[in-house]
Parts: sequence; structure tokens; C-alpha cells
Amino acid sequence: MAEANEKLDRFYELQSRGYDLKKVEQRVMEIFDIDRDEIYSKGRRRSQVEARSLLCYWAVRELGITATDLAKRLAMTQPAVGYAVSRGEQLAKKMDYRLTE
Repeated sequence: MAEANEKLDRFYELQSRGYDLKKVEQRVMEIFDIDRDEIYSKGRRRSQVEARSLLCYWAVRELGITATDLAKRLAMTQPAVGYAVSRGEQLAKKMDYRLTE
């Protein structure tokens, strides 16, 4: 229960600070030094895959965007977004990436 409340508090905090998918994209572009088109293209370069994974993680877990909605935006399948969320979570923890600075 405490974890659910913490996630909800985090969601409202991000929302009050103006965080949306566009702002998450900006943060990912900043971290990986790539442009928006590279995130949304189907390339398999490591930086693209990591950027998409981090975007998926933050969008789904932090902003509450559904994997289905995100899959449509990224032209991916819903299960692929699920895998990307897991990869993004591992990457964020390993590299200590944070959505907010």
C-alpha cells in the first residue's frame, strides 16, 4: 500500500511540474545526445535502443501512460514496450539516470 501511495505522489508531483511525454523525450534526448527522430525510428543502434527503453520506462512507470498507447506512438508491439520498460528500469538503476534533475 505504501508503495502504491508513493507512486501516486510521484505521479502528481511530476504532473504539477509539467512533465508529459514531450518533456520525457527532451530528457532522454539530453541524456543520449540524440534527436527525437532517432528515438522514434526503428533503428537498433545501442543508443537508440537504450533511449527508447528509458523513454518507455519513464513514460509507463512515472507518467502512467499505458504500454498500449506508447506502443502506438513508437510503432512497437505492446509486449515490446513491456520489455523496453524492463530494460529501461535496469538502465536507469545501473546508470543512475533520473527523470528530474
